Amino acid sequence: MVFVDPFFSQFDFSLGVRSEDTENKLLEFKNQIRKSCEIVGLNNELLHPKSMAESETDHYNNMAMMNDWVSELLGQQSLKLEMIALETEYISALKEYYGTAYFCFTGVNSLNFGQGRNPMYYAHSLSNSKRLPRRFTTLHFFLFDIESGEPMWFLNKGIGRLPREFKINSLLFDIIYQLKNKGKK
Repeated sequence: MVFVDPFFSQFDFSLGVRSEDTENKLLEFKNQIRKSCEIVGLNNELLHPKSMAESETDHYNNMAMMNDWVSELLGQQSLKLEMIALETEYISALKEYYGTAYFCFTGVNSLNFGQGRNPMYYAHSLSNSKRLPRRFTTLHFFLFDIESGEPMWFLNKGIGRLPREFKINSLLFDIIYQLKNKGKK
């Protein structure tokens, strides 16, 4: 399985918009992906621009191509169009290049609206029937089969108020374990 550009974003809106310690959290998240795959015996490749060497321009181009393909595919699905994404011809070659048809987009978003009168929190509360907690974290996991062009697994899972490492690791490991047991490589 190829993990395409994993992300970890943590924002604090309580005192204006402020990005928190996301680089270290992203490094921990990428290490957890590798460790979980290693434990369950799932072959994997991580495509992330900040960890690529200068000589890995082919990986960078592949990552950009996958991002474009998925964006186009999701855009067509949201409009209920039944079309083949334009990049499909080029994407099919990636199966041979990486030895798998399974490409995953995953990451974590964590938001803190803080105490008091935060306009962003109240704007969301007014426009949405469900009130959000002042802090919440979501794990995103989207797995695509590039051969069929079909999504295999879509998960947006709220995992609590804070980005607790053990919750993220546990859920991520569980997903990877289930994928391995279903025979996805």
